[in-house]
Amino acid sequence: MLWQSPKNFQILKANQAHVWRATLIRTEKDLADLSSLLSPQEKERAAKYMVKKAADSFIISRAVLRALLAKYLQIEPQSIVFQQNKYGKLYLDSSLLQFNISHSHGLALFIFALNAPVGIDVEFVRHDYKFTDIAKKFFSKAEVAELFSLPVSQQIQAFFNCWSRKEAFIKALGEGMFSPLDEFSVEVSVSKEGQVRLSYANDDQEGKFWTLEALDPADEYSGAFAVGLAEYTTDFYDFEGLNSFSSKKP
Repeated sequence: MLWQSPKNFQILKANQAHVWRATLIRTEKDLADLSSLLSPQEKERAAKYMVKKAADSFIISRAVLRALLAKYLQIEPQSIVFQQNKYGKLYLDSSLLQFNISHSHGLALFIFALNAPVGIDVEFVRHDYKFTDIAKKFFSKAEVAELFSLPVSQQIQAFFNCWSRKEAFIKALGEGMFSPLDEFSVEVSVSKEGQVRLSYANDDQEGKFWTLEALDPADEYSGAFAVGLAEYTTDFYDFEGLNSFSSKKP
């Protein structure tokens, strides 16, 4: 998996997905510049956070999302008006551009595709996390069996891999945690790259419409993304700052 630092913004084509990575650790100047892209409502929301780190993460991730969407749509970041479905997933009215965002422990991931639902998730791997009861409560029987068949030393990485894959899929569905996590199964493995298995307990055809892939966001992280296409290509990019997007057009 190659994360690129593009010299020129690349146009998003049909049957293609773009995945972007951005650090949420920025200077105060960067934070001020990014904050200027937010709507009044978003600034008000950021001000309500009790912890500055959480507020900064929201500001940066939302501003980067606006900056990237603006490049794809060739409009100003501040002119973007987000809509939310009843489960809280963001979308744009009257646009073929689909997107999703996730952030954890100072790192954010974004995914974009044309006319295809997408979902993405990143998780920081906490090696002291007590995952046994969580896995038994939320994972399918097949996933639990697969997880605990692995060597103990591999189980924590496999747990977060499984969690990020399930999260990415339900986010692509647009239902978030309202979708029962034990009604479908994903491949449980320590691998952090490549396509992974997805199946439904009651309807094995449902999973064939989707492609689910593991990705390696960085050391000590787990990630995955889902795309509502059977065939597509993916490019991976690093967001390096607003100066990379000085003009409207790609």
